Amino acid sequence: MILLLILISSLGYSQNNYKKIYKYNEYQNDWALVKDITRNYGFIDRNGKEVVPTIYSKIEEFKYNEGKYALVKDLTGNHGFIDRNGKEVVPTIYSKIEEFKYNEGKYALVKDVTGNYGFIDRSGEEVVPTIYSKIEEFKYNKGEYALVKDLTGNYGFIDRSGEEVVPTIYNLKDVMQKI
Repeated sequence: MILLLILISSLGYSQNNYKKIYKYNEYQNDWALVKDITRNYGFIDRNGKEVVPTIYSKIEEFKYNEGKYALVKDLTGNHGFIDRNGKEVVPTIYSKIEEFKYNEGKYALVKDVTGNYGFIDRSGEEVVPTIYSKIEEFKYNKGEYALVKDLTGNYGFIDRSGEEVVPTIYNLKDVMQKI
């Protein structure tokens, strides 16, 4: 009898642990954004099954990577991406993630928690590690190179594959003479 009461009360709690259930289909077909009692967000399906756990302080619409990813923000303020299956494809380790607009839309600029920049590609892989204090657009050498600045203040260039083609050992004036 006691076991039955515990089971019934736990089922009742699991259905009522959401403070708010938003409309279905606003973010993803047959999903509803939910906010739990601690003000964290996730998604449930039409059966009430949790698809994305309520571990995020913010979930944006699926508008990144041609609508395949939604930007999420964890409780510490870091950002990542989830896909339309609810899988975290980019872990919440970045303080900032921009749109996929670099390298002809193939890369998104990311900023880590220490303030360093790099690039991720559309699969979520880090193609340029977050080791630069500055990365510009690919606008040098007929759009093939991007100017980068390392943590010591030296400049260099990376190509579209993310490789340093001019090492970051120059001041700004000298590096411009290398291309």
